[in-house]
Amino acid sequence: MLFSRLSALFKDKKPNRRASVSSPGYKNLPRIPLTELPSGKKGEIIAMDGNKRLIRRMISLGVTIGCPIRVITNTKNAPILISVWETTIALNPTEADRIFIKPDSSC
Repeated sequence: MLFSRLSALFKDKKPNRRASVSSPGYKNLPRIPLTELPSGKKGEIIAMDGNKRLIRRMISLGVTIGCPIRVITNTKNAPILISVWETTIALNPTEADRIFIKPDSSC
């Protein structure tokens, strides 16, 4: 009885589908994941790939297409600290791997 109620509750919910967000001006640029940017380097976000929940979370934190970012720390198997709009955000490596950037050549 309880199982049938729970399954009826979750039946109507749509699955967490994959989504991709990018700007048309960045289509021809190479996509470098945020996890490959070393500590101290700057870049600009050109695309995000992931489920809708991840993309909504990134947008609510201010991580949007075209925004400048700076990697504070990027160590193996640890959260990646980034600075976006003068705010420090910690991302786990799987989230950061779905954010693609254009490295800033001036730094």
